[in-house]
Amino acid sequence: MTLASVHWGRHRIEFGLEFATLSAVAVTVRPDLTVSVRAPIGFSVEQVQAAVLRRAAWITRALRQFDQFHPLQPPRRYVPGETHRYLGSQLRLRVEAGEANSVVLQHGYLLVRLVGEPVADAIRPLVIGWFRERAQAIVGERLVACMKRPHVRDLTVPQWTLRDMPTLWGSCSRTGRLSFNPELVAAPVECIDYVVCHELCHLIERHHGPAFWGLLTDVMPDWRERREVLSAPATALPQT
Repeated sequence: MTLASVHWGRHRIEFGLEFATLSAVAVTVRPDLTVSVRAPIGFSVEQVQAAVLRRAAWITRALRQFDQFHPLQPPRRYVPGETHRYLGSQLRLRVEAGEANSVVLQHGYLLVRLVGEPVADAIRPLVIGWFRERAQAIVGERLVACMKRPHVRDLTVPQWTLRDMPTLWGSCSRTGRLSFNPELVAAPVECIDYVVCHELCHLIERHHGPAFWGLLTDVMPDWRERREVLSAPATALPQT
């Protein structure tokens, strides 16, 4: 893969470029804020740059949204006053002395009650555990809700799990097992539903072809708007 770039207004868009047997240029914006481009064999770099410029507005918008919601947030320090994203909102971390270790959501704060000194090594596992429990519950709830939608309501409830995935929000294995990034709990519910519906559609249409996108449109007519908010373009989601 080679590196290339284009200038769009005040923005410089850098991207990795590789050539493959394709019929059109495919642009991927990943949660780690990198951009990659796959182009048909025989295309010149200038042709690729022109194609990237045509999508420059979308690329810069996706990068901004990923910067807000992407799972690879700056390293957390787990100190009082730090903010953590939850369902599209910001929660501020508050730490108090308590008779037992616990974490509760209280009036816009993530309240950690702690036995002993309020040090990061003690706070970190409690907060991570709370977010993972909430992710497990919320993704499960949204899976049930999304399976009531037309065209997927007759599916058998799939096996699913939370799985740490640096560059994906969700995936569908060849055996039909769904995986979801626990960091999805940072995003708004409508975005979580988009990822869930996307993966449910993969149980019917494995590949990102016209049939898949037609099915997703039938299941969730406004999926494009939701995807734009989440900034998880189709090429950055799993292809099984």
